[in-house]
Amino acid sequence: MNITTYNRRKAAGKCVYCGSVEPEPGRVSCKSCSIKRSKKYYHDDEFRKRLSEYHSKKYHDRKVSGICTVCGKASAEHGGLKCKACTMKISAYMKNYNSKNNICK
Repeated sequence: MNITTYNRRKAAGKCVYCGSVEPEPGRVSCKSCSIKRSKKYYHDDEFRKRLSEYHSKKYHDRKVSGICTVCGKASAEHGGLKCKACTMKISAYMKNYNSKNNICK
């Protein structure tokens, strides 16, 4: 969510996350969004299991379809898992990371 959406929803008196209902008194989010965003919710084993299953299914579906498993927009390159743009971004990130942390190959 960007700051414009946040401010627009807050000014309208709506929950800044879902934008559909009024927030709890003295807060910027509704009860449902507050629970979802709480640490207790994210550390719930059932939630983490469902989230892991969701990401695994998304990855598998993209792989089978032959599209980039990272961005899901472009087709994967030559039977690989990533498109050229994502491959280049990840490569540049790893070079920068390795040089900052003095990791040699």
